[in-house]
Amino acid sequence: MKDFSELGISEGAGGLDNRNISKASPKPDSKIEIESEDNISLSAVLRELQGVTVATKADQGDLNYITRILTTEAGANRPLEDPPALTLRNWHARLKNLDFGESQYHRASLAVSIAFLCETGRRNITVYPADLDFVWSTIYEALADTSIPYTVSRSSQGFLTIALSSLIKDGNIEELFRLHVWEADGRRGTPELAIHSHQPFIQSWILAGEGKDYTYEACPEDTNASITLSEYALTWSTNTAGESGKNYKVHPMSSTVTNQNKPVHIVQKSAASHTRNMTYTVPTHVFHKSVVAPGTFHATLALFDSYRGFHRDAPVLGPSDGTSYTAKRDTATLTAPELARVVEIARERELSHINNMNSPKIRGAIAWAGRIVGWLALLVIAVMYVKGVSPFSSGGA
Repeated sequence: MKDFSELGISEGAGGLDNRNISKASPKPDSKIEIESEDNISLSAVLRELQGVTVATKADQGDLNYITRILTTEAGANRPLEDPPALTLRNWHARLKNLDFGESQYHRASLAVSIAFLCETGRRNITVYPADLDFVWSTIYEALADTSIPYTVSRSSQGFLTIALSSLIKDGNIEELFRLHVWEADGRRGTPELAIHSHQPFIQSWILAGEGKDYTYEACPEDTNASITLSEYALTWSTNTAGESGKNYKVHPMSSTVTNQNKPVHIVQKSAASHTRNMTYTVPTHVFHKSVVAPGTFHATLALFDSYRGFHRDAPVLGPSDGTSYTAKRDTATLTAPELARVVEIARERELSHINNMNSPKIRGAIAWAGRIVGWLALLVIAVMYVKGVSPFSSGGA
């Protein structure tokens, strides 16, 4: 049985196996289920399928086969007269009736779920908890497929990542969709390099735990309220020789930031906490940092989307007296199915806590405690009056 104790999560007696994972089902966070009725076009699904193919290292034959099945009547060589635009759940119901092998089904399933989040994000449509639960259940099931060579690695910011879809053009990110996991073991990135910007627009959906995002803006001169740092340029490497370049790599072996000796004065603009079922965005070329407290667990789905904005120069900010820093994208000790299981355990525990807090027994106990506090406050006021002291002023009676 896998020991997750160092992550602050224990598996329990059930053990970790693919059978438990593949039976994952959405667990709604509220008694009132609201499901999206927005349609996802076939073209959006096929686009994400290309990204899933790259990120999960599928071969061209699989891509061609899945595409043919989706674009013809159950795989026959007859083009659909009316290419479907279906809801999230109708798409997934359709997939189950098509002639797919296991890994082909999971790649098609990933494409549909990612297309749903991508399209709703671009249209500024709310993703309800029931929909996010459903999306996660499909991703969770796909990550249990050990025949798909997912890559789990550690970001320079300290969290674990799994790329699920990647579309790169001319070395730049068009779309990138990843699972991000901050472990409870306290491993985080280099604090001095935490403030950074991104080339594409970013939207994240919170699966579990709590994170805090800080944004910063440049100011024209150094003031008492500002922080003076230096711009660092980012490059990626995919080989052991350390050769790097500015073109983005889907599965880099390392990343390096180098001081450009360009001072930047910044002031904090905002700070916001994000918890389960929330979403937030970071526009392109905005300096920000994400903070997850040591000893706590946090998981998100993150979409890097150049269709909503792209800026070629996206520096990291660091110490003015630094030179360069290299972060090895270490392969994680957890496999993709194991990491997915950790996220699911965290979500189950959160949901159990939410349900317990909403139980009549707990609500009654909270109300009772409130009444006791109220009576105690009245008692204190009465005693003060007896002693000739007014509780509402600093002077005597």
